[in-house]
Amino acid sequence: MVIAVIGLLSSIVLVSLQGARAKARDAKRISDIKQIQLALELFYNEYGHYPPADKSAKLQHSLSYDTSSTKTPGCGHCDRWCILDNELPYITLPNDPVLIPGQLYYAYFSSSADDFQTYGLAAFLETDHPAALNDGGYYDNAFEVGQRPIYCMNKYTGLNRNWLWRPTGGSWNWICDGGN
Repeated sequence: MVIAVIGLLSSIVLVSLQGARAKARDAKRISDIKQIQLALELFYNEYGHYPPADKSAKLQHSLSYDTSSTKTPGCGHCDRWCILDNELPYITLPNDPVLIPGQLYYAYFSSSADDFQTYGLAAFLETDHPAALNDGGYYDNAFEVGQRPIYCMNKYTGLNRNWLWRPTGGSWNWICDGGN
């Protein structure tokens, strides 16, 4: 009987511990986004624009950890996180606390359509964190900062409020590219 009670208590503790770990990882992601946001504002104060998401200065999507790639995480074939890391001199961009192949953790977007005067930055979370639900952005499971997410939410309805590069109607499209 004692062994059964100990086993039951240990399983309850382990389940609680997993939830606490997920919350801690989300807190780190939110802190990381705030630090990157500060670095972006320092960049803007110095150069008068935000860093482009692509060296070619085209409208580009900018995902972070394309771990399905055989390349180093953060340097996948569709990945602009490395470019942002190189362009932003004030900070070394963080790694996510847990890397799962094919999982999106952070996202960055800036556009030549508005001369790089706006940006969107997001950290996708594991839990239903209040910061993600009340940040004014499109995603309920992401902590979003910058002008882009709020612009899209205020200007558009439905899927058009999504500010990232996403599949729609069988192809990949910009949902809200701003400047409209």
